Amino acid sequence: MQKKDEIKDFNKEIQELKKDFEELKQESECKEVKIQEYETHLKRLQADFENYQKRVDREKQDISNYSNEKIILKVLEAIDNFELTLKHIDNASKEDIVKGIQMTVKQLSNALESEGLKELEAKEKFDPFENEAIERLGEGDNISEVIQKGYSLKGKIIRPIKVKIGGKNE
Repeated sequence: MQKKDEIKDFNKEIQELKKDFEELKQESECKEVKIQEYETHLKRLQADFENYQKRVDREKQDISNYSNEKIILKVLEAIDNFELTLKHIDNASKEDIVKGIQMTVKQLSNALESEGLKELEAKEKFDPFENEAIERLGEGDNISEVIQKGYSLKGKIIRPIKVKIGGKNE
């Protein structure tokens, strides 16, 4: 009888193992389905991100390509005025021509100022951050003559003031 009980217990144990195996198999299949879902979701996210990057790159390129459009239109207006002045140069007085050129230069200046350009003001003393010395007339660091105006764009100096230093203002 003992052998029968052992066989019975063994069969019971086998049944429990089979049951555990089936549960593990089902669990494994569920996890496999979850893995497939996660992989699919990840692939979609990767594709979405790549599309987003491409869209941002296109937008950056468009900004780069067309960012100057507003200022170019303003400059074109000034060019039109210069051309108009040239067209009527034979029929206009010298005063009218000078006045037209001054107005057009002012128009250009206003267009550039509206975009953040500011003229730098020369100070009495040479400042290496705002000035470029192109000639030394004598000892000292006083500015004796401004040769070319300097400009800053939105606070950044893009062209220093070209000056002569030393000499008569010492």
